[in-house]
Amino acid sequence: MSKNSVSGYIYDIQPYSVHDGPGIRTSIFLKGCPLNCQWCSNPESIFAYPQLRFFSETCKNDCSDCISVCPSNAICRKDEQLKIDFSICKKCDDKKCISACKKNALQICGYKISVDELVKKIEKDIPFFGDDGGITLSGGEPFLQADFIYEVLKQCKIKGISTAVESCLNVPFESISKCLPYIDFFMFDIKLISETDHINFCNSSNRQIIKNIEELIKTAAIPLLPRFPLIPGLTDYEENILNISNFMKKYGLKYLNVLPYMKLGTGKYEQIGKNYNLNNIQPPSKNRVNEIIQLFRNNGISCI
Repeated sequence: MSKNSVSGYIYDIQPYSVHDGPGIRTSIFLKGCPLNCQWCSNPESIFAYPQLRFFSETCKNDCSDCISVCPSNAICRKDEQLKIDFSICKKCDDKKCISACKKNALQICGYKISVDELVKKIEKDIPFFGDDGGITLSGGEPFLQADFIYEVLKQCKIKGISTAVESCLNVPFESISKCLPYIDFFMFDIKLISETDHINFCNSSNRQIIKNIEELIKTAAIPLLPRFPLIPGLTDYEENILNISNFMKKYGLKYLNVLPYMKLGTGKYEQIGKNYNLNNIQPPSKNRVNEIIQLFRNNGISCI
């Protein structure tokens, strides 16, 4: 398969990122994720293909153009508000509603892009990378599109661009191993050690994730950085922190990136027709974050 024939689905390219790996990086966010974590700040990444996104604050409700052109009757007006049945929209390839909307309240999230097109966009940012920066493939889950990112990573390495990947690791290891020769820095989540809690809060078992971490440690000759999403009431209980610490020490992992919960992505849920179930949870206080960091340190794990 030639690189010219490989395309992938992404939903955003964010230049000048400073929290997604070493140095200044261009982060590419890919569509599709095998998990459905309750706290996800990028819910638009979960669905694998382009999807409809409705910005209700932009819609003035003073026309019915989108309703009249929808071939599936997925859009209606109820209680003087526009209502969309997103389950119908997922099956629609027509999307006449978008071109009909004069307020730009209806948009498509995600688009198809070829390897060549993406690499050309990345090359424009090379002057900003400096000695440490480069690209980071994030998501979603990049390895769900393994053939696509393999070619992107390979082309970047040919051009001397440093590469990093963020992964939930809930994919077959074969998808990861084929890309490893072209990855310089690898970030992955350790959310919950309890399989029951992982199923309840992330909608999936963590068996494949743990197996992949073990395989990465055996085979990857690159820096590995585990990340811990600190979600009050869900991941921050002491037993989980102790279990994560013991798991990391077992495999010689010394450093952990703690990611405190934030509410930045909550508004996206309504835009794509999903419910957000953590409205009652507030971001942890600075003192609470420091308490969690100290718990990890007490158990022999350095936090960054």
